[in-house]
Amino acid sequence: MECCICMESIEYPMDYQLLPTSAWKPFFYCQMCFQYQIDHQWSNYIKKITTSTCDQSLQRLLKLGSPIYFQDTLIEQGQSLFSCRMDDKILSTKLKCPLNDETHDAFTFALQSIVFNDHVHDNVFSVLTHFHVHPNTLMF
Repeated sequence: MECCICMESIEYPMDYQLLPTSAWKPFFYCQMCFQYQIDHQWSNYIKKITTSTCDQSLQRLLKLGSPIYFQDTLIEQGQSLFSCRMDDKILSTKLKCPLNDETHDAFTFALQSIVFNDHVHDNVFSVLTHFHVHPNTLMF
């Protein structure tokens, strides 16, 4: 089996599940690419909403909300993963994000509330500033 990102052979296969009660399914990522996504997926979302030049694209991103857990369009129409395991060890699917859970919820709500406002691009930067998220300094 090959990783769907780096195309290297997957040395240690992983499985995922979408819900605590759902069946485990094969996960087509190697551990290194999975960890890279965990480390960068949230900051990539922030980069996308701050650099978008298309209002419709920006509105779609804002409607989706800021991700909390690993997501990929190759997995069940982009749903978030509940859990992932490798060698019977459960791996966290929570993305690296400088916001705690409560603040993240407020942040996502604030972004979603500006979707149809005039000057949506300016409002994005206002929300980021309010929550002390500085896109140029997002490095983990």
